[in-house]
Amino acid sequence: KQILISDIKERIIQTKTQRTKDIERRLKVMIANVFECGSYSGWYTLEGTRYQQHVFYGVEPNASIAAYAYSVLLPILIKNKQSYLATLHGNTKLKSKRRLGISYHRGWIQGVEKKCKNLNPDKELREKLNEYEKTLNLVYCEVKSVKHYNKDMLYQARVKGYSDGSKVNLHHAIDPNETKKIFLS
Repeated sequence: KQILISDIKERIIQTKTQRTKDIERRLKVMIANVFECGSYSGWYTLEGTRYQQHVFYGVEPNASIAAYAYSVLLPILIKNKQSYLATLHGNTKLKSKRRLGISYHRGWIQGVEKKCKNLNPDKELREKLNEYEKTLNLVYCEVKSVKHYNKDMLYQARVKGYSDGSKVNLHHAIDPNETKKIFLS
């Protein structure tokens, strides 16, 4: 079936945050890639305050599944990251914990992506998504690397995150109230 730009739909997830965090941005991009969608962040206003919203765009049902997967995976990732940070030594400095946490969540996202990556992407769909992206006039941001005084600890955090992320199972029906069915931990 030929895909038209008019076939591309958007699914919006409104947040209560005013800044996009690295963890949200990377998870959003990974999910968009896995489900053959695109994604971007925008703004909405509620009672005079601006908040972030994440938008997944693509053909249906891909965009809806991506938005749903994001809303389910983000709390799981945050919980896993908090569990990892709780295992660190008690006198680990806050700056060090933040950097190790970033390394952990980047590894977790890589683990999920490796497991779920589409090995046979639709090139025609990618071209149409690129055309649609041009109509959005998106501004891209630069991603910073993580620096830590102990590269071994940084590497171990990434490996632990990758290991935990690769245990995610997205082949079962997703019910946000019953995460135990979906994810192995």
